[in-house]
Amino acid sequence: MDKAILRFVHISDTHYSPASYEPPPSRLHPRECTQELIEQVNALPFTPDFILHTGDVAYDPYPAIYEEIQSVFSAFNAPVMYLPGNHDHSAALQDVLMGRSEDDIMYPLYFTEVVNDVRLIFLDANNPDIPPPAGEVNQDQLAWLAAQLDDHDPRPIIVAIHHPLQKTHFSAWYDEFMMTINGDAVHNLLKTAVDRVRGVFFGHVHQNITFYRDGIMYSAVNSSWTQFYTLPGQGMETRNDLAADPAFNVVTLTDEGTIIQRYTYRVD
Repeated sequence: MDKAILRFVHISDTHYSPASYEPPPSRLHPRECTQELIEQVNALPFTPDFILHTGDVAYDPYPAIYEEIQSVFSAFNAPVMYLPGNHDHSAALQDVLMGRSEDDIMYPLYFTEVVNDVRLIFLDANNPDIPPPAGEVNQDQLAWLAAQLDDHDPRPIIVAIHHPLQKTHFSAWYDEFMMTINGDAVHNLLKTAVDRVRGVFFGHVHQNITFYRDGIMYSAVNSSWTQFYTLPGQGMETRNDLAADPAFNVVTLTDEGTIIQRYTYRVD
């Protein structure tokens, strides 16, 4: 068996809310789901290199909630890497959860990290000029991404973003309502490094879905709170799957491939 060079937990769309808050229809409260998520991740028989949160950390983007989130998420047994989702207050997330100084806060937020000699590229499709919940990766990011991919660094690459970049071609809700509208521009850049890109990980759609295009793997994870339907003929409406359980994924990179294991859990 190939030796793991990197192993992380992919979570998304916690939509953390105060105990008194009543979020939209769901059989579960996001606060309780987050607490169970932490217990489940900490109970794994290994310690992940990090936990990747691909956005919508909070349900409503008011800054004060991030202090509570920081306190709750500090119980994770591994560091958490964050991206803002369309529900997040990006500046507060960067300040409180990422420890960025006022001078370092970026909008949109894009940056790189290196863990275990794997390059992590974080992108941000939140764009105030695009009607939500769709997104767009702006031109500055595209130019920056092109430079990141054109440096011929041989190390494997993981890409993280909140919004989906590629269409499924079976759901108008997914393909037209939730999409990064210039996802093909990002994809075309990633193709230039297809031999190094080991996966693009995203959230936003509240569903476990993995597919390939041109040799590049795209993978979303269930929300830790509530799930959405993505069905042919569904139209543009958002439909909650009230029977589906929250989940997280364990992602392992080896010298030869990328393995995704999906874990669902119950919240009483």
